[in-house]
Amino acid sequence: MLLALDARNAQIAAIDGGSRVTLTGYGDVLAFTDRPLRKARRTTVALLTDHWNRLFGNDPPNAALSGVTPDGRSIDVAVELTAVRGDDSTVAFDVRGVGVSRDLHLPAQLVDVSLFIDDATLNSIELVYASNFVPFDSSF
Repeated sequence: MLLALDARNAQIAAIDGGSRVTLTGYGDVLAFTDRPLRKARRTTVALLTDHWNRLFGNDPPNAALSGVTPDGRSIDVAVELTAVRGDDSTVAFDVRGVGVSRDLHLPAQLVDVSLFIDDATLNSIELVYASNFVPFDSSF
């Protein structure tokens, strides 16, 4: 299962071992399967954060973080999402770079932010939807 989240804004702060990316102005998470299943559903950020450990276990996912700086530069980086936390209005991801250099040197803020999260897995191959995990083979 792959996940996509768009947000209007991101505030970025340096933390020990990486950065914290705090998103605001977001909607639902788009969750979809890879082929051959080709299923898709929307779910809430609250369910994503509540079930993070169930989705990713002890293996933090990689993600693509994209956005635009206040001066109009595009930023696209590959990150590892090491932790997540959220409330009713914000969700924060602790990130570090993927590859040789883990240091990202991200700007303090971004707008028009997209986060594409790779490979959520569950033993029973389930999808987060509404207030439950719904098996992929159930009716969409």
